[in-house]
This record gives sequence, C-alpha cells and structure tokens, in this order.
Amino acid sequence: MKAILLASSMLAMITAANAADISTKYHGGVAWDVYVTGEIKPGDDERFSRVTRQLPSSAVVVLSSPGGDVVAGLNIGEEISARQFETATLDRCASVCGLIWLAGSHRIVREDAHLGFHAAYNYPDGSVSPNANAVIGAYLNRLGFSYSTIDFLTRTSPDSMHWLTSDLAAKYGIDAWVFPRPQEPESVQRPNVWMTVIGTIAIVIFLLGAWKRRKFDLGAMLFPAGKLTTFDKVLLGVTAVPVTVLVGGILGAWMFL
Repeated sequence: MKAILLASSMLAMITAANAADISTKYHGGVAWDVYVTGEIKPGDDERFSRVTRQLPSSAVVVLSSPGGDVVAGLNIGEEISARQFETATLDRCASVCGLIWLAGSHRIVREDAHLGFHAAYNYPDGSVSPNANAVIGAYLNRLGFSYSTIDFLTRTSPDSMHWLTSDLAAKYGIDAWVFPRPQEPESVQRPNVWMTVIGTIAIVIFLLGAWKRRKFDLGAMLFPAGKLTTFDKVLLGVTAVPVTVLVGGILGAWMFL
C-alpha cells in the first residue's frame, strides 16, 4: 500500500456563495453512487439527507472536497455511519471531508488520492477552536476510533500538516481499501493499410515493368538456359502475378509500416 497523503486544509465554519454539488448515479440493481463535490456549506447536510433518503445501504459516497462547514460535514458523516454507506475518494478530500470519509462502513481510496486532517480553527483569526475539536473528538469516538487516533487526527495546528504513511494508517487503525490509479492506455501500432496498398502497387508495377523489358527474367533465374519448357513457361505465367503481389505486399508492409 502506497503512502496516503494527509494534506492540511481548512476545517472551519465558513460560508460562501456555492454549496457542494450532491448528485447520484445508478448502476443497476442496488448499486448507487453519491457524489459530493466542492466546499461543504451550511445546509448541505439537509440536502444530502434528501438526496439519499431512498438509497440502499450499499450506496457509495464519493467525496471530492477541500472541506468546509464543520457542523454540516459531521452531520453528513453521522448519516453515512447510520445508513452504513461506503465512502470513497479518487482525488482530494481534506479537512471535514476527510472526517466524512472516515464514517464509511468501508473506506475506499485511490492510491494517488490526498486525504487531509487537522485541528479545527476559528474564522477568521485562525486560532484553534477547542469547542469544535471537542465535537470532532466525540464524533470520531462514536465511529469507534481510539483516543490515540483522535489525538493524531486533531493535534496538528491549522497552519501545518501531518503526512500519513501506510505504517501510520495501520498504527492508528485507519483501514481502507486502496486501489491503483487507472493506467494510461498503451499506444498500439496499427497497420497503415493505405500505405501498404500503395507500396504493394508500386512494387508490382516495378516488377511487371522489369519483366516486360526483360531486365528481370524470372525464368532465366529459376531455370538454366535451354531447359525452359513450354510447361515451365505456362506455369511461370500463371504464378508470376500472385507471387509478385504476395512478395510486394510483404515488402510494402516492411517498408511503409
């Protein structure tokens, strides 16, 4: 398991113009994905509840967010835990988004994704908020994390970051299914059909022209002088063209591909 990055990001109660985008995708049967994208704002917890109200417990909540409002985020995490949804992140999920991710019944992370945690702080002065961190501690305790893990997740000051390796994740009981990033498709060398055809035609024309001018005497090459019978001439006449085309095709493919 490759290192999981804990990137520091804002974990504060702030507001902005645009709320997170919350949408669903149906894959058939009981397979649903819920996408939470963008900064989490007050009221997003209510929107999340409305969007997921009819979904089965097999749903996967796919998170991509820099963080946002603590109360809304923790409420989303509480609902995920109660509904036994799985959580996943494919790119970046920091601050309260990371706390939401921890609520999944199973946690999924792509190997190149970034997960961030640190202490909550007061906006706008940036001072650590003991009250918010106490609420976060209670939330993490309800999710089943130990006191040492809670301390690890909330001890880092807001202006710094803590990096998590696979060893640290195992030490603090942060289990996840890690899957590899998609591989770039390898370029496939496809035959250049038109160039092969053009090359073959050119070679055939050259060979036939040489034959006609007797500069390329296939009979003389295959049979000694004076031993070319009428049958041999007929056989050569029948086979010369297909053999020439075959040879020309092979040479054309070799020359032009």
